[in-house]
Amino acid sequence: MGESTASYFHTPGVHRRIHDAFPEVRLLASLRNPADRAFSHHRYSFQVTGRLSIYPTFEDALDASDELLELGRYGAHLSRWITLFPREQMHLVLFDDIRSDPQGVATGAYRFLELRDDGFHTDRALERRHATGSWGIQLARPRLYRVAILAWERMKRIPGLNRLLLSSGLPGTIRRRLRRGAQRVEAPASLDAMTLAPETRQRIIETMRTDIELLQEILGRDLTSWLSDGKT
Repeated sequence: MGESTASYFHTPGVHRRIHDAFPEVRLLASLRNPADRAFSHHRYSFQVTGRLSIYPTFEDALDASDELLELGRYGAHLSRWITLFPREQMHLVLFDDIRSDPQGVATGAYRFLELRDDGFHTDRALERRHATGSWGIQLARPRLYRVAILAWERMKRIPGLNRLLLSSGLPGTIRRRLRRGAQRVEAPASLDAMTLAPETRQRIIETMRTDIELLQEILGRDLTSWLSDGKT
């Protein structure tokens, strides 16, 4: 039995709650170059008409919201987890590893979970599933959804209101209702046309440099490729 929820990794306090409930749980995480992760996040937001799609360009989203970079501060997030969980309970791989050796990564995860190793192999390790740009979502009421998201972004800036609304569950309820009637459609051509400008990539890497260096220490791995031009 397992659970896969990426937001657990960066959400404050979750590591303590998981440790309280399952102190011996085995943890797996895949970490991607923060510049590529942030850009993919923004493209995905357009694909599923998420809240970051209200910003016309990737650079606009970077200027307006810290969400794109915050989720990729792996060093800071991992620093919290390792205060409670020993490293032997963590299996951390890089997205680079998955691209270069998907079967090897799958086998490594299988063995980490101490499952019976009898020549484990799966062709699904080579499959590319739910790739950004392969499909999109067409909302029934896109204008109303945009107005609601813009209102939410403004309310989040009011001290205390953001936490109160989140605890009430109201934002999620409104979002689900506004997405009723949405249809899965072919991805717009504009999504494929989106590219990560070299100067924007460098801007992200410089902003995240200290965190990447911290991650190097935690993983004991050389992340020079991330720090040089950030391309993976």
